[in-house]
Amino acid sequence: MIERRAVVLGGLVLLGGLAVARAALELPAGTASDPLGPRGFPLLLGAGLAACGAVLAAASLRSSAPDTAVSTGVTPDDEERAPYSWPRVSGAIAASVAYVLALIPLGALFATMAYALALLLLQGRTSRREAAAVAVAFPLFVYFLFDVVLGVPLPGGPLEPVLRRLGV
Repeated sequence: MIERRAVVLGGLVLLGGLAVARAALELPAGTASDPLGPRGFPLLLGAGLAACGAVLAAASLRSSAPDTAVSTGVTPDDEERAPYSWPRVSGAIAASVAYVLALIPLGALFATMAYALALLLLQGRTSRREAAAVAVAFPLFVYFLFDVVLGVPLPGGPLEPVLRRLGV
């Protein structure tokens, strides 16, 4: 039996990934010294989302397994706790598109902090305190890794003057 829900979800993730990739193409292109530019990571993220959505839809279409609600013991009451619930998927897609659109005006640090916090809160299995700590620490680590260690310039946004004064 085809899991229609998974096919629709795969299609939505595919479309969301394509929307993220399209929004990434609006970002400035790289230069000779930085061929990826600010659009590289969001474009890769969109392509990854689109590929995952396509794989999910294709696998669901080929599946002849019984209904997962019966085989896994998931009841309609548990649906909101499941990682594939419609509100969570919609929220993750919206957060991804908002992240790409906010990357230049807010800068990599602020945009990634908001994106990480949104995804952690959508998952719902992390306390707000832990989510806030990770949402601050992870973007700082990523910014340091890419901008300082690897030399890949990330958008500074409103913090750009401060970051440049610090030599970052």
